[in-house]
Amino acid sequence: MAQATLIQAYNEKHDPKIETIEEITVENSSMSGTQMMTLVKGYASGGISSYETYYSDYLESGYSLTESNLLAMNKGSQGVMAQLPTSVDESLKEMGQMNTYGIIVGVVAFGIAALLIPMVYTILLAKGLVSEKVETGSLAFTLSTPTTRASFVFTQACYLIFSEVVMALSLLAASLLTREIGILAGSADLSTSLPIKDLCLYALGNFMVAFAVSGINFLASCHFNKTAEAIGTGGGLTIFFFICSILGLFATKAIPGTIRITMMSIFNYMTIDSLFDPLAVMSQDYATFFFKLMFLLLIAIFTYVLGGLRFRKKDLPL
Repeated sequence: MAQATLIQAYNEKHDPKIETIEEITVENSSMSGTQMMTLVKGYASGGISSYETYYSDYLESGYSLTESNLLAMNKGSQGVMAQLPTSVDESLKEMGQMNTYGIIVGVVAFGIAALLIPMVYTILLAKGLVSEKVETGSLAFTLSTPTTRASFVFTQACYLIFSEVVMALSLLAASLLTREIGILAGSADLSTSLPIKDLCLYALGNFMVAFAVSGINFLASCHFNKTAEAIGTGGGLTIFFFICSILGLFATKAIPGTIRITMMSIFNYMTIDSLFDPLAVMSQDYATFFFKLMFLLLIAIFTYVLGGLRFRKKDLPL
């Protein structure tokens, strides 16, 4: 059984394929097939020996057959775990201590999945607020009235921000409702593993990313007179940030150490999405969480102000 598993695992990653365990050598693997089997036999014999010893001891102590079997299996497994390499042991302990609800909801849902729809909506809305009106010429009718450039661009910015706030509040309300339904359905551990405070902070972080992204797209819409250019720049940056956040996820502590790819952390430095740190919420490091959000706020303010100034001063093809 062990030999077949090792051969199958080797063949999935290497060519040419092998048929016997002896064909695995130190030249094409971290250890030879013989060494692997020796290690497996050592773990197996150690676990069996520990189990038999504990089983006899518990029977002599007056435990029933079932109780002795369960207790001996537990102790024997602990003995095997103790023989594992330190890195493997630490990784397994890390997986056991992970906040599964926090990772699924905070990192995956709010940090990635729930960002996609607001991003797409923001890209399409932002281009329609300014650049599309300039390109189609409809802005000429607006500015021919007593409406000034400043009041027009301010109104458009407020509308975009208001839309982001409505989406964020809707997401938070849906999340809170889903949490309560889960608790009523029998998942009582949601009340401790996913407290309302954490859920609100996840929603805040999600909104701040969307807010910063909306500022970038608003700036692009104010700068360019062509819709395609506005979407290509603002939307291109937005999608680039999103892809980098997905790739960078594999280097974070949300991924178990056994499959974590540390070198991919470079992508977290190439996206503003990483400034939303759900792991800081899970570890109750609120200072770090709000410190990073401050940069998202600064990005949003800077891009909105710069977009407004650019629109007021640029030449319009009216």
